[in-house]
Amino acid sequence: MREQLKLGPFDPALRQPMYFGLELNNGNVEAFHAGRAVMGFNGGEVFNGLTVEEGLLLAGRVCARSSTAHAIAYCRAIEDALGIDVDDGAGVLRVVLAELERIAAHLEVLADIARYVEDSLTFVSMVRCTRKIRKVVSDAAGHPFAAGAVVPGGVSMVSPGDEKAWLKGLEKLLSKVSRDCGIWERKVHLQRRRYCWSELDLSFMHGEPPSAPAFRASGSDCDLRYGRSAYGCYERLSGKPCLRNGGQTIDRILVLLGEIRNSVKLIRKLSAGKVTEIEPPSEIKIKSSEGTGYSEGPHGAIEYFLSIDSKGGIVQCGLKTASADTLNAMVSALPGTPYDYLIPSILSFCACAYCMDHSSERHDL
Repeated sequence: MREQLKLGPFDPALRQPMYFGLELNNGNVEAFHAGRAVMGFNGGEVFNGLTVEEGLLLAGRVCARSSTAHAIAYCRAIEDALGIDVDDGAGVLRVVLAELERIAAHLEVLADIARYVEDSLTFVSMVRCTRKIRKVVSDAAGHPFAAGAVVPGGVSMVSPGDEKAWLKGLEKLLSKVSRDCGIWERKVHLQRRRYCWSELDLSFMHGEPPSAPAFRASGSDCDLRYGRSAYGCYERLSGKPCLRNGGQTIDRILVLLGEIRNSVKLIRKLSAGKVTEIEPPSEIKIKSSEGTGYSEGPHGAIEYFLSIDSKGGIVQCGLKTASADTLNAMVSALPGTPYDYLIPSILSFCACAYCMDHSSERHDL
């Protein structure tokens, strides 16, 4: 039996405003179409005409799950344009905030999957961990998503001078997250029948895939935090991306859990090392210039290009993310998936509604 369904734009299982069209044949997805996300921004164009300071406020609020990653990429573009250096202590805090954000964002995705498959214990456990992370970030940065913490030239914390004690105080939380990851991974393997669908074959792409968890679950080794693309304090941290080759929903879930483990390791390395005194950012000296900056967000790569005039206004801003390719990958992989297992498969791609709207090919369903 053939039928057509629409999913969204507001569906409790998806959390974000997304709109999809489905064609089903005997309970399996035969065709999957991505619709228009319900967001009003248009990529980097919304930054045009703002001052550098106003742009920073917006960058930190573009996406809740990637607030720090957007702020880091934006600030690196400003720093590239104006020749600003970031001291080592501030660089450490940027990485720690970014990795805490990654853990929380991945846990939110995994908790949504657990809720959908009615694994209440896992859902509650992940939600509690996420709330604790938001709390410790709020204690240090004054905002649960660290909005405003990353600034050009450094970081701006609530209690300057207490950063070392805050870093050491993270160990209890990190231990719990690391321990629980083992429990969650075992549960995923026990429930693998639900997740052995939606295989992503990277051969459909033209060229190399961008950096994003969904592609690392299909064998891509691209992660901007490692290798030649490493930036900031990541340059001196050894490690490898978390990869799997199966490309199925279970592989994407296990990559997210693996990246949580890697984030815990990175934070521990930085917390155990010698952290230099963190100098407050100096005043920005504006000049007419251009710069680019990128970062590895929880959902994938983020890159800003900025052109600034002599008065500190943003003449042109370009914003690129991995979400357009992630969305296209989802459309490619979902046909053949049983409808009963569709939502976990969609969630495992970590698609972002904001980026879908401004950077993806869309259809009005």
